[in-house]
Amino acid sequence: MKRTYLVWIAALIGAAVAGFVIGSKHGPVPLLQKFDLQVYFDGGYMFDFSQADTVDVYALRKANLPMKVQVMTTPGSVPLDLTGYALSLLPDGAPPKPAKPDVPPLDPNQTGCNDSDKMNPNNRLFLPNLIDVATHEGAKIKRPIDAATVFHLTGGGAVSIRQLGGCVEFRDGKDQPWVKEQRRSQRSMVSGIGGMLYKWTSVSGTSLTLKWQPLPGTTASGASMLARPDSSGIVQLRISTFPSEEPPPAPAPFAIQHFKDHFGDAWENIDLTKFNLWWLGPYLDSPGIDCPFGGFP
Repeated sequence: MKRTYLVWIAALIGAAVAGFVIGSKHGPVPLLQKFDLQVYFDGGYMFDFSQADTVDVYALRKANLPMKVQVMTTPGSVPLDLTGYALSLLPDGAPPKPAKPDVPPLDPNQTGCNDSDKMNPNNRLFLPNLIDVATHEGAKIKRPIDAATVFHLTGGGAVSIRQLGGCVEFRDGKDQPWVKEQRRSQRSMVSGIGGMLYKWTSVSGTSLTLKWQPLPGTTASGASMLARPDSSGIVQLRISTFPSEEPPPAPAPFAIQHFKDHFGDAWENIDLTKFNLWWLGPYLDSPGIDCPFGGFP
């Protein structure tokens, strides 16, 4: 998989201060009571938009491609591997009131890799819909999902597609488009380099606790980490699997092998040799990637 990756979270330190900091000649300066949360996702994760009060993001266990987190607004932070954990975000250390984030709308007609897609990227069609694949191949999504990591998003905000990477095409095992009308098989694809964003503005609190708890069947211990906003009032996380620098992808077109590496275990009763997702080429204003997201509505 070829891409630049934004990775998992590193430690934030700091002497705990109870609501203020010292340093102004006028006395204690109140800490900000609100901050903005930004979580940028690279490619390769499975988004579940079907639940009532959360959006869950999965890295599948059999993919052996770990989800990592890094706090980008903390100098010196390093990516942390969260394999075996469920991650939650807690403003001021407390679970937020459950509320499902807004999710991208679905326009099934926005196919064909049109230039206008770059001006209107926020469409769930641009995440390869794993249920679409299951329906086409006579399979179904596995339940429960066999996840190595689960990232819970709840409390507010919105999940959106912020940038497209290029054009892809679904083909059968003989490398023919899924449908006779070629444009219906082609569609724009979210960038695998920070193309997906979870943004929650004006979060009540002065800090964010990242809490990870072991998934059932693991032997890991739970842990947590404190992140404070930067001088602009932002806590920014980047979620990725791969190193921050990688070689560019091979010249298009080519079949995206990493699509099956990431998501092949998402389905039951499927023959992975009977379909492929092809990378047709990058857009000029977005990095080319060969490992897009997966998701289901």
